[in-house]
Amino acid sequence: FVQPDHLWRLNASYLPIPLLRRLAKEAPNGPWKEVAENTVKMVKASSPEGYVADWVGYRATGPKEGLFVVDPVKGD
Repeated sequence: FVQPDHLWRLNASYLPIPLLRRLAKEAPNGPWKEVAENTVKMVKASSPEGYVADWVGYRATGPKEGLFVVDPVKGD
């Protein structure tokens, strides 16, 4: 969900990594490999204590750059 200030809200539970990896294998020309890789990055960046949040914010800092932040709606 796109929010103001170049912020997207993401829910990791909608991005099951094993399924994304399988899609990447079945459709190697599709976007799934990159989606799976970025999902892994999101989980690692947003769960430094080992607990995956249900909602995560992603704030764009440049055309192809950004960082994961606490979700402003559901976060702490």
